[in-house]
Amino acid sequence: MSDSPKEKMEKAIDRAAGAGTSDKIEGKAKELLGQAQEKIGHVTSDPETEAQGIVHQAQGKAQQLVGAVKSEAETLAEQAKDKLEDVAEIAREKAKAVAEAVKKAM
Repeated sequence: MSDSPKEKMEKAIDRAAGAGTSDKIEGKAKELLGQAQEKIGHVTSDPETEAQGIVHQAQGKAQQLVGAVKSEAETLAEQAKDKLEDVAEIAREKAKAVAEAVKKAM
């Protein structure tokens, strides 16, 4: 199954700006929409619209948190990869030193 244009755009944004960025952007947009909707509901004395605005704000904040978690996960994965590369380099150096010691002992 092929990605929708929206999914393709989100993936491109995340590749360019880091994991979770598209969620942070979309979440902020929902939050701002919700704020406007809540105010419109308040001004027009429409409690349903006001409530919908509050819900959209909560959804937007939740989506921003999802983006933050994705971003942090990417950072942690990069740090783990760096640490593993460091450990692998140390292991290669130790193996080389042992091999040289064995050669000298022969």
